[in-house]
Amino acid sequence: MGTMPLHGAGAITSDLPGHPLKGAVYGLYLDDSCDTPVKDAKGNVMTATSDSNGKLEFTNLAWGAATPYYIKEITPPKLFQPRSKIIYKAVLKTENDVTFSGGDL
Repeated sequence: MGTMPLHGAGAITSDLPGHPLKGAVYGLYLDDSCDTPVKDAKGNVMTATSDSNGKLEFTNLAWGAATPYYIKEITPPKLFQPRSKIIYKAVLKTENDVTFSGGDL
C-alpha cells in the first residue's frame, strides 16, 4: 500500500501564482464520471483536504493498479466556487512513478 501525494506542480492553488488554497476537499473515484468512490478498509469513502500549502494526499492505495484513479473536488475552499468539471486522473505505477493528467476530462 502506498500514498498518492498531490503537491509541487500538483498543489491546489488559486488563479494567482504562489497562492495555495487550504481546505479544498477532494474525493477519489474509480471512474471518470466520478460515480464510484474508492473506499477504505472500513468502507468509508476516501477523501483528502488540502493543507495551507495547497497539498493533499490519499493513503493506503495499491500500487501498480491497472485501473487509474480519478480525483474530483467535493468541497471548495472558503469563498471559492466549486470546480465540478475539473477532474484529475492518476495512474500509480510505483511509489516513485505516479502519472497525473487533469483538467476538464
